[in-house]
Amino acid sequence: MDRFLRWRWSLYISLFLGWCCYYLCRKSFPSSTPNLIAEAGLTKDDLGVISSSFAVSYGFSKFFNALLSDHVSPRKMFSVGLVLSGIGCLLFPGSVSSIPISAALWFAEGMIQGLGWAPCAKLLKVWYPPSQMGMWWSILSSAGNVAAGTSPLLFTYLSSVFSWRVGFYIIGTITVTLGLVVVLTIKDSPSELGVELTFENSESEDSNKHKHETSPMLRWYSVMLYKDLWVVSVGYAVLSAVKTSVADWSLLYFMQVAGKPQAVAAACIGTMQFGAIVGLLCTGYVSDRVMTQRTMATKCPRAPVLLAISLLMTLCLGLFATTVDQHSSEWEDSRQAGHLPT
Repeated sequence: MDRFLRWRWSLYISLFLGWCCYYLCRKSFPSSTPNLIAEAGLTKDDLGVISSSFAVSYGFSKFFNALLSDHVSPRKMFSVGLVLSGIGCLLFPGSVSSIPISAALWFAEGMIQGLGWAPCAKLLKVWYPPSQMGMWWSILSSAGNVAAGTSPLLFTYLSSVFSWRVGFYIIGTITVTLGLVVVLTIKDSPSELGVELTFENSESEDSNKHKHETSPMLRWYSVMLYKDLWVVSVGYAVLSAVKTSVADWSLLYFMQVAGKPQAVAAACIGTMQFGAIVGLLCTGYVSDRVMTQRTMATKCPRAPVLLAISLLMTLCLGLFATTVDQHSSEWEDSRQAGHLPT
């Protein structure tokens, strides 16, 4: 069991650092937008084209790579995604002279980024019981907020000392290196260690047998007809639109509309992201408590928590849109941004 726990911690730390690097690569472009405008001569229309190319490809990639994760090793999938994502970061600074090439490269980066989360979700489900999933899931998700919070600060510092290109090179190099390392620090399942885990509230043997006997096409058809899945998907799409808009464009908003220096704007973004970590951990803890108090037979036992968070986000977004302007103080900007959950 000690060997099992050591490998589980190795897995979790690898996933945390890996997801952090995925996010650093993803946020390298939004974090460098002020420098791309000032030094590379890009317009906001150019930035919008590049940003949209990533968003479109990432959405499709998450869908298809989630299907792919059922048929390939999550360890290899996670590692390959890190290496390719890091290479994309290394190549991007050389493409900014051509918007079509930049958009195509960032489109490819979005496709690669879709390789990241599906292996994480699959590995968490295999290594951790359902009653603890909310907390472990939240902590792992917070790696993205750590990266998104530090990325603007990193690019602000590097651009003032060296060049905005150095940020891409550093992040790309670290990500490629970590991608090669995680192959050695992750196991696909505890069975590779000779440990067979049976979690309480997991699917019954008869249920698993029936699932394997069902044709893939029939399983796909039943999933697509699941109404709750569509409700959650639409809700998540709305939340993601808000999250992406605020996280990716707030840096320019603080600088051009609120009139803040780049360092202050980056600090405000960091405040928002680190505030989101608190929200993630609290949500994970509360949802696990709800999970233990309601039976698995209850439909969507975490739904009330999701609804409450959505309402809070709506309130905070309204406050952010109506109180942050050129007349508000820097402390007020940071405080309002920090209350936006992501």
